[in-house]
Formats: sequence, structure tokens, C-alpha cells
Amino acid sequence: MVLHSADGLAVHRDAETSVVVLEYAVHGRAVHTGRAYDNHFVSVITVKDRRVTHWRDYLDPVAVFRAIGWPTEHRQPNRCCRN
Repeated sequence: MVLHSADGLAVHRDAETSVVVLEYAVHGRAVHTGRAYDNHFVSVITVKDRRVTHWRDYLDPVAVFRAIGWPTEHRQPNRCCRN
């Protein structure tokens, strides 16, 4: 992915646990397909002594699949369960 921009930032802090939660969106293009890539993230970050000690990201994997064209559109439908 080549990212062109990010927006929609929301920051949530918990001073007691030193956890920061970021919500944001990124926009760009998939290199191999040229398709648009738009995704939303939630990052959960732990900060101790002004240093990031843990970082965990959550995203929409379906947005990634769409951008990279997976599974391929030419895939045959599963006919095992049709009446």
C-alpha cells in the first residue's frame, strides 16, 4: 500500500493506566492492483516514562482484501450447497 493521507484522528487517554487509544483513517492505493485503499484503525498504546512500551493495532481486513483484489474476482462460486 502507498498511503496518501490520514484523517479522522480521535485521541482517548487514560492517565491511570498510561494507555492512549487512537482512532483514525488512512487513504491510499494498493501498489499491485492500483485500487483505492481506505481503512480505519484503532491503536492501543501503552506509554511508560514518555516511551511507547506496547502498541497494538486493529483494522478492517476486508478493506485490505478489496484493495489487493483477494480473493480473485474470477474465482468460481462454491456450488456444493446450492439447491
